[in-house]
Amino acid sequence: MGRIAKRKRWVCPKCDDGLLAPSKPRMDDVRRYCLPCSEATGRLVQRTCLSKDRERQVKQEREAAKRQRTTVAKKMKRAKAAAKREEERITAKEEEAARWIFGGVNLKEEAKRLVKLKAWRGAFHLSDKRCLHARWSRIKPWKRIRRGYFVPDINLQIRRKGTHTSGRSYGGRIAMTLPAGCSAARACALLIHELAHEALPRNVWHAERFWLLLFEAAHEAYGADLAPCAYSNNGHRQDALRDALKEKFDDKS
Repeated sequence: MGRIAKRKRWVCPKCDDGLLAPSKPRMDDVRRYCLPCSEATGRLVQRTCLSKDRERQVKQEREAAKRQRTTVAKKMKRAKAAAKREEERITAKEEEAARWIFGGVNLKEEAKRLVKLKAWRGAFHLSDKRCLHARWSRIKPWKRIRRGYFVPDINLQIRRKGTHTSGRSYGGRIAMTLPAGCSAARACALLIHELAHEALPRNVWHAERFWLLLFEAAHEAYGADLAPCAYSNNGHRQDALRDALKEKFDDKS
């Protein structure tokens, strides 16, 4: 004996005449159509199943609610991802800012202050004809400004092992390597040393002219009283500058 299909009530939309038929009758099943109304109108009048319409409506509402929940979930996921990216950006920005702070001194801000020293004699002032950086090809002509001060790009590397400091001037760009936890005196001594290289022509290295300019700038910036002739070699001069700055920063603290 075959399985009996579940039957539902199909009603004519015009005369409300109904009968029982399978839930999915064939298209050529006469129970799908109201024959008297079809004969009266000259067109086939198809019956409708109210229970199936209600089921279909409930299904549509359920799918719409599901789509709404999915949309809300996606929006919340995107919002959380955006908040996480913003938090990571702020954290990275704070970590990048913390990289430049040594002993409470921000080297970027210190560089902006040091390039304005009168000891450089306009070497960093872009409106001055003596400004070397305004004539270098590193500064593109359409990006040059005729007012303000030029601050060289500083590439800072943190040394994880050892306590040695090193620096290099490349004409418009400075490379500095400092140990983790470096003191403000050592960091500023290295910074003003490399700025002195930037303020002088490329062919001037550690000559007497360089040390005179460096000590003059250190005196103006930090009040250090130093003279190149008081030291026998360049290493002693740099150590003397570092010790003088250490005394100044210790007095401030």
